[in-house]
Amino acid sequence: IEREYNELLKTPADKLWTPRQNNPPRYSDALAKQARQLIDALDSRGAWVEEGRLRYQGDDDRTMQVIESQTFSRNIVNLARYLGALKSR
Repeated sequence: IEREYNELLKTPADKLWTPRQNNPPRYSDALAKQARQLIDALDSRGAWVEEGRLRYQGDDDRTMQVIESQTFSRNIVNLARYLGALKSR
């Protein structure tokens, strides 16, 4: 680990990491509509909630409002695409 660390110290910063060159998303009415729907779907706290169960509920069949990390991640990516499209517009 130390040897690898020392090699990295000698490496110029621009050679350590190269950002991915992605084409920015193109702005469209559909993309804007999707962003509006995501924003409108936020609850009063600013969270996306849905019916679900928590792992620790055991055999209890009741559902409650939960924040699903998969939904959160997907929505953030879609909003970021919209913002990227606006920036490149």
